Parts: sequence; structure tokens; C-alpha cells
Amino acid sequence: MTDGAVDLGFDGAVLAGGASRRMGTDKAFIPVDGVPMVQRVATALTAAGARRVVVIGGDQARLAGLGLDSVADPDPGLGPLAALATALALLPGPTVVLPCDLTRPDATTIARLVTALIDTPEAQVALPWTPPGQPIDVLSSAWRSSALIPARRLLAAGVRAPRVLVAELVVAEVSGLDSATIVDADRPEDLPPTGGPA
Repeated sequence: MTDGAVDLGFDGAVLAGGASRRMGTDKAFIPVDGVPMVQRVATALTAAGARRVVVIGGDQARLAGLGLDSVADPDPGLGPLAALATALALLPGPTVVLPCDLTRPDATTIARLVTALIDTPEAQVALPWTPPGQPIDVLSSAWRSSALIPARRLLAAGVRAPRVLVAELVVAEVSGLDSATIVDADRPEDLPPTGGPA
């Protein structure tokens, strides 16, 4: 935890097991302002006060070379819901789950997600507020470990999309977040200009 951070009692997981097909290279290690994106996300979680930060999936040797705590995804072909379940099984929660390819990860946004979850005892997940009719982005989120049981049930039924899980849960919606802090980079054109703001 960095100086001045409030102890919110949470852990962090960074999902790095995607195939990066649209990017054309492993996006976890693409530098933004000279720092690999996966490391920037992990650093933001630590700055927000995460007790432990674990990278789920990805190139274990390269992640170790960056000094990051990581675990291999036991089901690398099953998509983000399986990686989410791995994170919830590994960490006691609350757990903030973020994709490795956020271009502007932000400790304030992370802390607001955790706080919303803590302040809503009935909620199992806290998500950025999404306008009605818009697709729900569930990969920047805070979770209680109670979501693991329905996640495993859906995986056993062949479901791969986290949004299907979210539809079954009580959700705390967090409004007023800086949208730039939860934008990910799927394609080269999504990356900020070299040397530009991150």
C-alpha cells in the first residue's frame, strides 16, 4: 500500500490470459510510457491499497521477470469467466479484477469500486455504471467470493461470458467514474500515442 492509501481490505487480480489476436502481439507486455501494461495495472492496484496482486494467466516467465506474482490459468481456453473464477478461488476477497490492457489504470477508480462493494452489503459485484441498452463491461469490477459458486455452475454449463454471471447477481453500480480509466486496448489503434499521456 502506498503512503496515504486507505486500507480497504481487498486483493487484486489482473487477467492476462487472452490470445491478443486483434493486437497481433501479447498486449500485456506492450509498453505505455515505457512500462508494460500489465505492470501498470498491477501498480495501480497496489497504489489503491490491494493487499496482494496476482496476475492470472499469461506468460509466466515474462511476468516473473517483471517481479509480478502470477499463477497459470488452469483453463486457458475457457475465456474470461474461467479466469475470473480462478481469481475468486485464489483470493479471499473482496477482489478487484481488471484486464491487463487498461491504458490508464487509476487507483481512485479502483478504490471507488471497492468502496461501493463494501458499502452495499447485499451486492456480490460492483461495476461501472452502464447506460441502459449499452453492453456491460464486467472486467473492471470488484467481487465478493460468494460469486464463485454461481461462476463455477455456469462454467460447468458451458457459459464463457462474465456478463451472464453478472445477470444473476446483485450489482452495485458505480457512477461518475472517469471512463478513460476503464478503457482497454484491443487493437493497435486503441493504444495511446508513443510518449503521450497514459
